[in-house]
Amino acid sequence: MYCRKGPLYKGASTTIKKGSLPGFGVFSHDPGSQPFLAALSADVLKAGINEDHRTVGRLVSVLLRYDQRVALAIGETELTRNALSAEVRAIWSVALFIVEPSTYLEAWRTLLSGSEAALWEAMEVIGGAARLTSAQCTEVITLVGQRFAIVERPSGRWSGSRNPWDASVFVANQIKLLAADGSPDVDAQFERLEDDGGLASYRDLIRHQRAQHEKQQRESHFTFATPEQVAEAIQNHAPATPSDLLAFVVDHFNALARELTWTQRERYHAYWNESGRNLIKPKREEVCSGLLAEDLQNRVQAQSLIVTVEHHMTADKECDLVVLQGTERLLPIEVKHHYNPELWTAWRTQLDRLYTGDAKAGGFGIYLVLWSGEAKGRRMPKPPNGLKRPANAAELGSALESLIPEGARHRLRVIVVDISGP
Repeated sequence: MYCRKGPLYKGASTTIKKGSLPGFGVFSHDPGSQPFLAALSADVLKAGINEDHRTVGRLVSVLLRYDQRVALAIGETELTRNALSAEVRAIWSVALFIVEPSTYLEAWRTLLSGSEAALWEAMEVIGGAARLTSAQCTEVITLVGQRFAIVERPSGRWSGSRNPWDASVFVANQIKLLAADGSPDVDAQFERLEDDGGLASYRDLIRHQRAQHEKQQRESHFTFATPEQVAEAIQNHAPATPSDLLAFVVDHFNALARELTWTQRERYHAYWNESGRNLIKPKREEVCSGLLAEDLQNRVQAQSLIVTVEHHMTADKECDLVVLQGTERLLPIEVKHHYNPELWTAWRTQLDRLYTGDAKAGGFGIYLVLWSGEAKGRRMPKPPNGLKRPANAAELGSALESLIPEGARHRLRVIVVDISGP
């Protein structure tokens, strides 16, 4: 082994040809050779081999995997040189960003926002480097994704590895890596990406991977209720899990909906502005939310649940209704009239995107729609995806449920309350 690690690489900085690193492939698969590879890479880079960006890139990638402190020290020195090609300068810039993002983020952004060649060098280094933090991953997705929109691979033959579709694959892989990260700020990073207009072509992929991340987090923290907790739930005692709380509140809302429709007390009148005995127009959503909160509170107070309106959530947002169970659990409820312009999307853009991701919600939520009947001034917006226009509350409920992905229906429930009267 000594003869391979010693004489073969003696004077390596003067004998290595462009892109040629004899033996690196063999040593890279041998854990015992990693310290040697790092030391050799450092020696060659210190010797000033900066005219060949491909070799520099491979050596820097080795240091980023095995000795980032040395990569930082060499990179800081190299970047003081004036005679560096744009590619080599980009390689060292991305290396410093990986090791010390708080110090070198702005310099990295500035350099890579210019030359496309520099951006490709950065992608290659990132692809071979140690794993990035969630914040770094978001920066990379933003910088590259804003430059290269999604492009399908051509069906015919092509050449090279620096095509627009190769950049698309790189960005998609970074989005998947972000989804696999278990850091507590990942959801906030996904929200930032989803809101970025420059990443519009990746938005569906970002939303899908965000949903996958949320699902994985829920499953990793899921625990089954104890037999005692199950017994309490069966006896109409306090819910024992987020899933129990969802089912419990859904049952009470369904009972409330039946009372509004079928009892002789004409309780639906409370949800309307009236002239004498004539129903003129449903009250504003905020007022209706308050009425629903009061009715629901009367039903669940025995279980020590608290129903609040316009509850403050994460990201400085307010949810229409929230059912609180102590300080550790909550259930968000988004309320809309059937004629609200966002009828068909609010379950996703508001309820699921803004509220169910709260740590106390555990991914669960209710989308509650008030059906007051079609009339002038309260026509529902055109249904999406070729859905047939609903003619009553039951049909509207089925249509909305069909929009929720099957894998999310256990945690996102639709309730349509008919306030139209008999």
